Amino acid sequence: MDRRASKRIYGKLRVRFFYDDTMYTGIISNLSENGMYIELDTCLYFYKSNFNVQLMLTNESLDIPVKISRVADKHGFYYGMGVELLDPPKQYLDFVACLGFSLNSPTTNTIPDRIQQSVFLSPDYRGFH
Repeated sequence: MDRRASKRIYGKLRVRFFYDDTMYTGIISNLSENGMYIELDTCLYFYKSNFNVQLMLTNESLDIPVKISRVADKHGFYYGMGVELLDPPKQYLDFVACLGFSLNSPTTNTIPDRIQQSVFLSPDYRGFH
């Protein structure tokens, strides 16, 4: 039985966030209307759970307030995190809807090609724009 409230869309999308006045980057490997999983480029230790992530879309960036809901760790340092979106902006919800996401469609779990080519990353992409 799936514990998630929303169906996930899988892909690779670049994200950045500021934590203690330092910018970090990562890759969103799955997302939904309510949350996302971020693979971190740098292992971190988090002591606060609320901050903003910045999602870079083709023509804009979105600041999204999040709360850490789970972490993937090794030796006390985190290399990935699941976050709950606290107040997702309308642009983010529109973006997810544009990906073909629908709570009523149990078969939706991949990114349409036209969007994947414009926003999502190739498997070897490591830069941030």
